[in-house]
Amino acid sequence: MSPTDLEALKLLPPFSDIDLTRDASLLEKIQSKVVPAGEFIFREGEAGDQLFVIKSGEVEIVRIEDEMSEEIAFLQPGDVFGELGVLGQKTRNASARAFSDSEILIINRETTAQLAKKLPSFDMLVGKRFLERSKASEEIEYQKPATNG
Repeated sequence: MSPTDLEALKLLPPFSDIDLTRDASLLEKIQSKVVPAGEFIFREGEAGDQLFVIKSGEVEIVRIEDEMSEEIAFLQPGDVFGELGVLGQKTRNASARAFSDSEILIINRETTAQLAKKLPSFDMLVGKRFLERSKASEEIEYQKPATNG
């Protein structure tokens, strides 16, 4: 990441505790990707080994069933997603799609763990999101009608 990218990263809530000098080597492991509107970042059922932070744009979390899309969450810059896969489940329980042209930060499982140890704001936000979405995911699963067969 360039120095300009690092300064921009510090403005996102999960990274407010960053020390650009002390944490530079760890931050260099974060990848950035531009995702055009309508493109999937990940799909339900895929392996969940990365966490994402929206740097710019908007992302929707959806479940797709019988070619119909149900929006579960609408996310904006600074929002974290994908934590269920990284911290808990082995596979994605929903899909993430760029609603508008977006730039996302991609953080692998190992780097997520290291950031959580070093940055209290990152650890608290990711943990909070994990608990919220775990509960919401359980409620959605509970509401699904039983299939006969």
